[in-house]
Amino acid sequence: MTNLGVVLVPYAPNFEEIPFSSEFLQKPSRMRVPFPEVKAKKIGSRA
Repeated sequence: MTNLGVVLVPYAPNFEEIPFSSEFLQKPSRMRVPFPEVKAKKIGSRA
């Protein structure tokens, strides 16, 4: 999982194009996600 997180970093601009992006949004990833959209969705889900 950690390796995938590192791979996603350079693909930040094309985050929406990543096919397994939905899986990362659903699974509670311990790695720090630099995407504001992901943080917003996580906060909304917990709140």
